[in-house]
Amino acid sequence: ADTDGTLSSSLGTTSSVMKAVSSSQQTLSIAIGDVSILETSLMLSQGVLSSTLGSLSGFVNTISTGVNTVASVLSTSVSGQLSHLVDYNAFKVESFLGDYRKYLADLLSSDPNLYNLLISFIHNDGALTSLTLENQAISSEFIEILQFFFPYNTHVEAIAFIKVTGLTSSGVQALAAGIKNNKYLLSLTIESCGGALDDSSASAIAEMWAKKPEMILLVLVEGKIGDAGMTSFADALATIKYPELSTLKMGTNIFKGGSFASFSSQFAKLPLKILDFSFNDLGAMSANELEGFLFHVRAVTSLKMSSGGFNLNHAATFGTFLSSYAPDLQIFDVSYNDFSDPGVLKIIKSVQTTIGLVSLDLSGTQYFAASVDFSVFMELASSLQTIYLDSNPIDATGVGAGLQASPSLITVSMKNCALGGTEIPQLRPGLDGNSHIANLSFFGNAIDDSVIAELNDIFRSMSALSYVNLQNNARISATNQALLTDRSSVTFDF
Repeated sequence: ADTDGTLSSSLGTTSSVMKAVSSSQQTLSIAIGDVSILETSLMLSQGVLSSTLGSLSGFVNTISTGVNTVASVLSTSVSGQLSHLVDYNAFKVESFLGDYRKYLADLLSSDPNLYNLLISFIHNDGALTSLTLENQAISSEFIEILQFFFPYNTHVEAIAFIKVTGLTSSGVQALAAGIKNNKYLLSLTIESCGGALDDSSASAIAEMWAKKPEMILLVLVEGKIGDAGMTSFADALATIKYPELSTLKMGTNIFKGGSFASFSSQFAKLPLKILDFSFNDLGAMSANELEGFLFHVRAVTSLKMSSGGFNLNHAATFGTFLSSYAPDLQIFDVSYNDFSDPGVLKIIKSVQTTIGLVSLDLSGTQYFAASVDFSVFMELASSLQTIYLDSNPIDATGVGAGLQASPSLITVSMKNCALGGTEIPQLRPGLDGNSHIANLSFFGNAIDDSVIAELNDIFRSMSALSYVNLQNNARISATNQALLTDRSSVTFDF
């Protein structure tokens, strides 16, 4: 057949008639909508629609004898690149991309990197397995294109929007609608994106999750997901027989203890390993509700419940979790809860045998660390590498004894603890000659020139020391700064 000439059409009104196919004596008419506005080639490979800039006119070079459908015509062109046209409505795709011609041209001009990322996604580029946007601005058109092509993408397994402007609640809902028809995406992160997360977008994500029980990670941080949103997640989880979610982070939202308890009561069916519900008002949970939640997540390796509104009444329950329920726990953050010193004592005194904790954050809990119990705990926490005691009225003598008892500490943070000339000598037994502490933070204390000579002796005795933060302290003169920094193995921040 004679195929010299340009394939073109007008949407629904004009068809280009190609010469009759001799073997079938038929006239093949192909109507492809609005070819003239398409500046991207259509490439369909392995069941996935790809788009590249270029002219459509060179696509069809040979039309085989006996072809009776448009699908078979295109499936033999472009060296087999269009082999799976049957899976797609080429006319719909072409028309869709045509509607976004101006947006794509503007994006190419304003943000080439974002444009290339989007084109790679449209192409179903095998090298693009994670689509991450951070500190970028997007429009509704960007989300609409993602939504359209998500059902066809077979390589992207994770998508993340972090501090992205222009992502709205309706945009998240559209994104979730596209993702729920994708078999390959396993991870969704939306963090610090303004008003993108609320009860409506949470409901859409929950519906998506119900259709995709294979999801392994959900990070929905710094939004306005409230009780209604948490109820949506509880309802979705109730419908999933074998969920695979192992990481769930929903810090800094606005849900409260009641709706959280309803959701978390089903956590026993989840293979959870990493949990973060920090900065939510969960203090209304009863001790029994908290105990039920903690029992259900006893297999976690990381639990963060910072600034959760918990108090002395919850402390013993956290202690039971730490000592009895969580044999695999490595990261434990209960900072900035109002336990008070007696509450923290209940937590640490509950530990009677060796535990495998690696990182512990007790900042802002009003803990003194004055008793011998702190030293006993530090000895039993034989794997502990990092401890945060920031913003506590700590007893320097007790902390020094605890540091001395620890066999493994690498990082110690004592920010904003009112440490000065009196307290540094009290800390000295835990630091002098220490062979494993590498990082120390004394940020925001009352350290001044009067104690620099002693600090210098301490630091020089610590064979593993590599970093010290002395920012935001009382005056440390340039001379004393030079005294401390007179060795290249340790970095100081003043």
